[in-house]
Amino acid sequence: MTDMQQRVYNRLPVWGQNVAVSAYGLVIRHRRYGGEFQRYFHELMDSQWFSKDEIEALQTRKLREIVRWAYEQVPYQKRRFDEAGIDPYKVESIEDLAELPIMTSQDLRRLDKELVARGVKGRLYRTYSSGTTGTPTCTYVTADDLRRNAAFLARARAWAGLPVGRHRMATFGGRIVVPAQQARPPFWRYDVFSDNWHFSSYHLSERNLPHYCRQLAKIDPIHIRSYPSAIYTVAFFMRDHSISDIRPRAIVTSAETLLEHQRQVIEEQFACNIHDEYGCNEMAVFATQCEHRSYHICPEYSWVEVRGSSDYSPDQTEGTLTCTSFVNFTVPLIRYRMADAISLSSDRCDCGREMPVIKQICGREDDIVTTPDGRKVGRLDPVFKGTNGIKEAQIVQESPDHITVRVVWAQQETGRQRAIIAFLRNQLQQRLGEAVHIDFEETRQIERTRSGKFRAVISKVPNRQIELIDSEWSS
Repeated sequence: MTDMQQRVYNRLPVWGQNVAVSAYGLVIRHRRYGGEFQRYFHELMDSQWFSKDEIEALQTRKLREIVRWAYEQVPYQKRRFDEAGIDPYKVESIEDLAELPIMTSQDLRRLDKELVARGVKGRLYRTYSSGTTGTPTCTYVTADDLRRNAAFLARARAWAGLPVGRHRMATFGGRIVVPAQQARPPFWRYDVFSDNWHFSSYHLSERNLPHYCRQLAKIDPIHIRSYPSAIYTVAFFMRDHSISDIRPRAIVTSAETLLEHQRQVIEEQFACNIHDEYGCNEMAVFATQCEHRSYHICPEYSWVEVRGSSDYSPDQTEGTLTCTSFVNFTVPLIRYRMADAISLSSDRCDCGREMPVIKQICGREDDIVTTPDGRKVGRLDPVFKGTNGIKEAQIVQESPDHITVRVVWAQQETGRQRAIIAFLRNQLQQRLGEAVHIDFEETRQIERTRSGKFRAVISKVPNRQIELIDSEWSS
């Protein structure tokens, strides 16, 4: 929504905003679920049970298709292949692309529409990353790309035991559906065509949360889709006020890292499982949790390389992601490096699917604390496990030897707070070392990004070691 559209929307009465949300929802519904969506979805429902050999054959076919398309349709991609001395018509596996330079988000921002394939048909739509690491990244898609992507989201809902078609749901996301200045309920708007109640993620205060809980209980959603931090705020309030009458069939979270203490509180209060999703607006990778709570990378979505500081190896199980997308034909991403680090599990999931399993999503480069001795430490959220006196916390690395822990207290008992601080200091120093000075700062609220996301760890330290690795990867 443009600034002008948002200003017009904000001036509408609530019923008018519901009409606007419904009209927009109808457009989005057609854009995502029209055309070839049903075919894409049914193909995915079949391929989820493929054997390893069948998956490898499928990936090889899709890799050949996207590589040749990119070479023939995007002059920049043709230059990349020619300069690397790679014949795109002889590519049979990702190893054949070993000499192809890595693409980065800087390339997407610098080249913009130069990356758009000449042969795409239909209207172009812009998609944006949230820009938590700096300038938002824009890429382009067509309705057909969106439908391929939507088929994966629909399969993920099926894994969560949810209906694939229209059903009653509640959404907490980054869209501004309620004007910021509004001080009284309703803090939600209704899309009649999708039967979707859009709750504002920007009005979740102690004063407003009783209204949220009453409305959620009233509509009794089958499915809640949310940023982890937003639904965690609701669940925390429910726990403190003994509210137990909101019982969705499943909760789907995405867009932020789901922290373990958040999962515990949310699942306890709503008495259902969370199915967390992992992906990006560039359509480079998609992973979601199955019925057995394993994070599966979808091999039909992209070819994923896990790269450490050394050259790529098919046996690499821990490192940063480099992806070749099979979904976005408008801006073909061939060996696109993301800022996320993961580790893979060697175990086979009990669900029976042969898809790769993510053991841990370690975090983004800007969410990793770098110690004075050069160690990179991710996923620090386990230190907060069991500390029931904290509502929210954020770790900010000010310098290599100094971090500040910003805390929103759930309890005001001074003695209890001191004990929690002592516990956290000990837990952090066990992980970061005694050379790191740790301060604690009390605050009433932790700010979200412009897109409404919560960041558990913020590093302000330029990571020279990462910069050196970057140059090695891009050479």
